[in-house]
Amino acid sequence: MNYLIIALLCLFSGASMAQSPVFLVLAVKGKVSSAGKPVGVGQKLSSKQSLILEDQAQVGLMLSNGKTAELNQPGTYALDEMAARLSAQKDFKDKYTDYVVKGITQKTTDSKHQKFMALTGSVERGFNKSDIAIQLPFKSDLLLPEMQVWWSDEHPSTTYHLVVMNMKEEVVHHQNISQANASIDWSNIHPAPDQYYLLCVIDSVARRKSEYAYVYIPESKEREKRMAEEQEFKSALDIDQPVSHLALAAFYKSHRSYAEMVSAMKKAMEQFPNHALLSEAMENMIAEMREDR
Repeated sequence: MNYLIIALLCLFSGASMAQSPVFLVLAVKGKVSSAGKPVGVGQKLSSKQSLILEDQAQVGLMLSNGKTAELNQPGTYALDEMAARLSAQKDFKDKYTDYVVKGITQKTTDSKHQKFMALTGSVERGFNKSDIAIQLPFKSDLLLPEMQVWWSDEHPSTTYHLVVMNMKEEVVHHQNISQANASIDWSNIHPAPDQYYLLCVIDSVARRKSEYAYVYIPESKEREKRMAEEQEFKSALDIDQPVSHLALAAFYKSHRSYAEMVSAMKKAMEQFPNHALLSEAMENMIAEMREDR
């Protein structure tokens, strides 16, 4: 069985979509082929093509209108028939297709991130390889007012202390939690726009401390724009389809909104707990995010 890879390497062409609906391959597991050639993730497929799935193979596809489909039974599938069933919705805007591509292919380390590292160099960082690991990369952007945060702990505690600080390391929010996740309502914190804040989780018993995670608060107009795009993007997706959650997670990742990305993943895995293709794909995205800490 081939190891699952998640990557989108091409954009939809408006001209080709007008001639024939185009599918984008979101995920592949096992042996999937078309016209005698293996199908890879990120590949663009015309509705004139057919797919052949061998035993235990799976593939996740996204049509140019944002509709998604999953094939998980061996056999031959005509994509024109699938396109006809999925074509009841208008096409995505080009930028939303770009978000899906960017969200799954782009690494989080970039020139802006390097400048950020220099800016925060004077702040004491919790880079002590703590047993407590917040499920966020080193830096993420806040999109929605309510932020769900998860962490893992090699030595689980009965009580944790979640702390939010400004860049002067002044505490602006704190709460005690008995489980390994918490919800932060940033509207009650009243964060300043265009500023960074620090997140830290402390074991209230043993006083062990997690690494810091930095949260950036975009300017108000930028946040409003992103939130409007999120609503429009979600309305075009069929969330009842498991692989649609891959596109949604990619959208959040493209905006560096990793808390929302992780939340979307966890909700998807709760909704589809035994969905092997989705679960493995989500786990790979989280693993890639953690590598950028």
